[in-house]
Amino acid sequence: MVAVAIQCCICGDNIDEDAHKFDPCYLEINTNITGDEEQQLPQAFFAHYECFKGIMAYDGHLNLEGQEAYVANNYLRAGKYKEAIDLYEKLLPIAEEPEGQQFILPNMIQCYKQLNDVAKQKELLEHGLELCSQGHESAGIYYEAAASAYASDDFQKAKDYIEKSKKAKEDDDDDGSDYTLEIFSAELALHLALDEHETARLICTEWLDEMVAYIPTSFEETKSANPVNACIQYLQDAELMYRLAESDFVRSSTPSIEFANKGLAERMRGNDEKAYKAFLEYKRILREQIETRGEDFEGYWKKLKSDKPEVSDFHIPDPDDDVPTQILVDEYIERYGK
Repeated sequence: MVAVAIQCCICGDNIDEDAHKFDPCYLEINTNITGDEEQQLPQAFFAHYECFKGIMAYDGHLNLEGQEAYVANNYLRAGKYKEAIDLYEKLLPIAEEPEGQQFILPNMIQCYKQLNDVAKQKELLEHGLELCSQGHESAGIYYEAAASAYASDDFQKAKDYIEKSKKAKEDDDDDGSDYTLEIFSAELALHLALDEHETARLICTEWLDEMVAYIPTSFEETKSANPVNACIQYLQDAELMYRLAESDFVRSSTPSIEFANKGLAERMRGNDEKAYKAFLEYKRILREQIETRGEDFEGYWKKLKSDKPEVSDFHIPDPDDDVPTQILVDEYIERYGK
C-alpha cells in the first residue's frame, strides 16, 4: 500500500508501507540545539527506513531493530492483547535462556487472561512453574500462580505463592519486572478473603500515614491508591475514605476524585444529603476538566458508565456489586436533586 502524499525525502519515491515494517519513518531536525531557544528551528520529513539507514556513515547509532519485545509490551500496556500475543508467540520459541522465557511468559498469561483463553493460561503457567522448579524462579510466574489460585478460591495457596513472588523479587532472581503494586494489591485482597479485616484496615491506615502528604509524579504512581480505595469501600470505613479523599495524593492527581470519595464516605455514614452534594461537586469538576480539554463531557460520562472493567487479578468485591461510581452518582443526583 502506498501512503498517500508521503514521499521519501532521500530517494524521492513514494513510501510503500509494506516495503519495511518501520515504514513510513518520520524524521525531525532541530537547529542550534545548544543555542538560544529563539534560534532553534524545527523541520520534519518522511523517509524510508532503509534510505535513512543507508546515508548514515555509521548505522550503529540506530537501535530500532530487534525491539519486538518492547513493541509487544507497549501493545500489552495499551490493551491491544491480540497484537501483543502475535509478537510474544514469535518471541517465546527463540528465547534460548530460561530467564528470557520467564520474562515473556507472565505477559503472555496476562494477554490470554484478557482474551479469556483459559487453556493457554494454564499451559503457559505450568511451563513457567516447571522452570521455577528447575531453579529459574520468577516473581511474575509466582504472581500469576497466586492469581490463578485466588480465582479458584484457594486463598491459602494464593498466599503461599505471593510469599514466593516476594522472595523472588527480593532476591533479584526474577525477570526484572517490578511487581510491587501487584503484590501489595494481592496481599490486601487476600487479607479480606481470609477474613483478616483488621489487618487489611491497618495496612490501609499505614499507607495513608505514609502517603497522605505525598504528591505523585506519574500516572503509574497514582495507581497505588486504587487497591486502598477498593479495600476501604469493602470495609465500609468512612473515616479512612475521608482521609483518602482529603489527602494531597488524591487532590493533586485527580481533584474530582476527592468529592467522589467524600460522597462514598457520607453514603457509608448514611448521610444521603451530604453524599448528594459531594457527588454533584464531583460531576461538576469532572465536567469542567473534560470540557477544558475540548472533549464532549456527556459522551465521556456515558462511556464511564458503560465501560466494562478489564479482567482483574485479586479483585476486591464491591459492596455495590461493581456498579460504576458514575451510575451511583447519577442515581443520587436524580433522587436528591429535585
